[in-house]
Amino acid sequence: LRLTEDQVEGFARAIQAPTLLVVGEQGMGGQGQFEHRLDWIAGSTLVRLEGRHHLHMENPLAVAEAITGFLA
Repeated sequence: LRLTEDQVEGFARAIQAPTLLVVGEQGMGGQGQFEHRLDWIAGSTLVRLEGRHHLHMENPLAVAEAITGFLA
């Protein structure tokens, strides 16, 4: 099952909490194809890190630092 872009927008606009988006430079969002979605999530923060789709396994320290910094 795949959501339509309108469905994704509806869900994203409903998010009311500060949100951290972590993407790998070589992964599915690393080339900027999802940049427009950031505007749908008020208070969102984008962090780009070296890595691909499995960024949390390829670059765990950088991911942990990004999350820790966001939560601090």
